[in-house]
Amino acid sequence: MILCVYGDDTFRVREHVRMLVSAFREKHDPSGMNIADFSFENNEGDVVSAMRSAPFLAKRRMTVVRGLIESVTTKKDAATWTERMTGLGDASVIVLVDAMPAAKMDKNKLFCALRDAEDIHAYAFDALRGVALKKWVAQHAVTLGVSFETAAVEAIIERVGTDTWRLAQEMHKVAGACGKSKVVAVSDVEAHVDASPEDALFAFLDAVRSCQRAQAVQLLRQERARGTASDQLMRMLAREVRLLALLRAYAAEHGTSSSQAAARELGIHHFVAKKMMPRAVSISEIELRRMIDAVLSADWKQKRSVELADAILDQLIIDLLIADYGVRS
Repeated sequence: MILCVYGDDTFRVREHVRMLVSAFREKHDPSGMNIADFSFENNEGDVVSAMRSAPFLAKRRMTVVRGLIESVTTKKDAATWTERMTGLGDASVIVLVDAMPAAKMDKNKLFCALRDAEDIHAYAFDALRGVALKKWVAQHAVTLGVSFETAAVEAIIERVGTDTWRLAQEMHKVAGACGKSKVVAVSDVEAHVDASPEDALFAFLDAVRSCQRAQAVQLLRQERARGTASDQLMRMLAREVRLLALLRAYAAEHGTSSSQAAARELGIHHFVAKKMMPRAVSISEIELRRMIDAVLSADWKQKRSVELADAILDQLIIDLLIADYGVRS
């Protein structure tokens, strides 16, 4: 029996493998003596030996191999491994684990050869988006002994993003702080989950647009304290200004009724579009042009003086504040 567990959502891949191993131990091998777990790199001989060994005092043996499928790139190697792994019967359970997206897996030579040679079970875990991600957050909360209000689910995704590793970590922190059987509200998420760098930049742009200079400087200091490099901050600021321009142009042509449609057409996350659309439609054309000019000027300077990134970022912030002040004065 061959089980393939793969996908670029490595957290859910890991959790499914854990579930398979746990179920195997419970049903076939409580002692765990017939379970072997390998990274394929530099362990080819041990992997082959484990796959083809008879179970010890049990009916079945499980061999978990990580990274084998993505390591096989030729038809010859695919044929060799297919011969090694097929025809072993139910006594051998082989779990192949790879961080490969489904689109690439379907073209992989070994995966295709195994699928043609034997009835294999495939479990794909690609990155979640939209409704599927919300559903996963709600389900994962149950495993932590809490439940999230619908608005709290949206709030934690908005703050953390789509990374299930960090989502799981932050949800565990919220569950621990709130206690078992707690219904987690938006206020709980806001109290215990730090804003992402994007949220900090949203706050910074808001501070710039409202001429709150002290808050803008404070937010910059916080990012530097986190260890965020100045060139990275400039790139992120440039991205936010570019998104403001894109969303403003989209709203001018299509209206502001559907941020979700804007997100889909522009290729950005729905929560980002939803948060930025009100900003985009309220900003004046003159203000936006001055912000774009400030970003382009900083980019030009940074490409010619990388070692002066800190000073260039400081000047960019001053220019953004002046651009805003010039509109309001």
